[in-house]
Amino acid sequence: MVTVRHASGVETYYAGGRDSSDFVDSKYHIWKVVGGTNTSLAVTASQVAAAGDVVELDVSGTNLTLIVNGITILTVSDSAI
Repeated sequence: MVTVRHASGVETYYAGGRDSSDFVDSKYHIWKVVGGTNTSLAVTASQVAAAGDVVELDVSGTNLTLIVNGITILTVSDSAI
């Protein structure tokens, strides 16, 4: 899991990757946490996380891009954070 745009004092950030404590599947997700509330923004249809994957979450303005092993697998736009 990779996180970006952390807000100080509250549990608020964007995240990308796989987090078994938030999602029961093994797929890649982009999600946001605002005030401790988790919301999925995008999920892969079929690609699942594997040991050794290199995960990157790029943010530019409102665009979030999840890159795994050098390949863009998810993009989404969100302006909450």
